[in-house]
Amino acid sequence: MLLLHLRAKIIAYASYKKKNRVKKEKEIEEKINLTKSLIEENPNSQKLFEEFEILNAKLVGIRNEKMTGVMIRSRAQWYEEGEKSSNYFANLEKRNFTNNSILELERNNGETIKDQAKILKCTKNGPENFSM
Repeated sequence: MLLLHLRAKIIAYASYKKKNRVKKEKEIEEKINLTKSLIEENPNSQKLFEEFEILNAKLVGIRNEKMTGVMIRSRAQWYEEGEKSSNYFANLEKRNFTNNSILELERNNGETIKDQAKILKCTKNGPENFSM
């Protein structure tokens, strides 16, 4: 019960924080647009250019925070979902290895060899020692 209450508080706080960030971003964008129009009217004003640069830097900072969050979430998703596919490929490799190995070898004299070390030794000596 305590965890559910805590989770509800965390979600409410995150929602509040996001709303404030979005509101702040919109305000900065509006100020940037207003400053652009003022610069067009008075292109020689150094103060307007400085204000524009400061606002633009703030907007870039907010967007960088957003991108950092997106990157963190994508890494978590890759880790959670990526491990499953890695496990899949490991099992596929294991299956392919067993499909490509010789499990049993019959020699010309009718003897059947199942030991991997003996199969390797027999195949190393040449094809005249076994039949296919």
